[in-house]
Amino acid sequence: MLLNFCDPRLRPEIKCSTISTEGYEVTNLISGSCKGFLAYSCIKPPVHIDITFLCNIRINHILIWPSVGSQKSSGFQLYCRNTNDHSTPHTLLSSGFLSTSDAGLLFYPNDIDPAKILTPANFLKRYIKISMQQLTMYAHVLRITICKTEKSVPALGKIEVWGTVSPRCGKDVVASVYTLWTQHQATLTLPVTECKNGNTSANTTDNRQETKAVFDVPESFLDPITWELMTQPITLPSGNVIDQTTLEKHGQNEAIWGRSLSDPFTGIVFNEHHKPIMATALKSRIDKFLLDNSKLNEIKSIPRVLGHDSTSAIAGDRRITKVPKCVLNKNLLKRTVKDAKLDACKQTINALMQDQNR
Repeated sequence: MLLNFCDPRLRPEIKCSTISTEGYEVTNLISGSCKGFLAYSCIKPPVHIDITFLCNIRINHILIWPSVGSQKSSGFQLYCRNTNDHSTPHTLLSSGFLSTSDAGLLFYPNDIDPAKILTPANFLKRYIKISMQQLTMYAHVLRITICKTEKSVPALGKIEVWGTVSPRCGKDVVASVYTLWTQHQATLTLPVTECKNGNTSANTTDNRQETKAVFDVPESFLDPITWELMTQPITLPSGNVIDQTTLEKHGQNEAIWGRSLSDPFTGIVFNEHHKPIMATALKSRIDKFLLDNSKLNEIKSIPRVLGHDSTSAIAGDRRITKVPKCVLNKNLLKRTVKDAKLDACKQTINALMQDQNR
């Protein structure tokens, strides 16, 4: 029986070589969360993600979902080592580069028939050479390197590593792992055995499905970095629209490194002619959407930011060119010591010239 060794019940460990977007930590990939992993907005490939298994395993196949919302990684390299010793280098097993039509990636050893693997539609298939069989038969640490993206931040929606306990492991290890797995199955079936009123359960499920179907947020209302509903959308010079709080967090992180506030997508610093503006027309549509769905519990927990009156701020579908406060406070109105000294020198020179003219 094949096991998914990224299942939280099998106690995998995971770490990443870079920082992540808040709420999209790499631990989501082994915790059962559906949010996935997103690197921070200014991070570029390569990004290394290391998964350490409870014991050495025999890899049957690996499934990778590369997208989180509109963010998509398109190039992956698969590495492995058979020990937890950090001095032991990782060995490259395979690599795969996705096209725009590919929904995901399947890695499998060359001795496995891919036709027998249950694979989602439009998944690119890449095999692991037979010469690497010694590693795939006794893998302990798996490294997934994101080496390319589709003009986005490095992202990983989901990963599954299917296999069995390595034949080289003792029987006690095999028994322990299968005990953890069967406990997981028992936990999943427990609520069904305890449910006494089947009709009530069915009605509740139907209501939840109906609510989920009704509460469908348009993609244009979601921040492309955090993938959360925007409450104060702003348009960046690059043409991307993000929430103002996302830009503020980006500015705080840039300030730690002594850098000025910039466009998270291009890295170009804001100035008087190159700056974000409030996406007022989009905000009006978001506010209307929130008002129409205000009775839903999902909406009640979302903070509201009051905007300008649409009749006075917008003519047709134009946006007002108001600059967000975070830009004004941190860049445009900020005078450096050098600027102050330069102004003082100019004033002194002007005063001397006036005295000479007298």
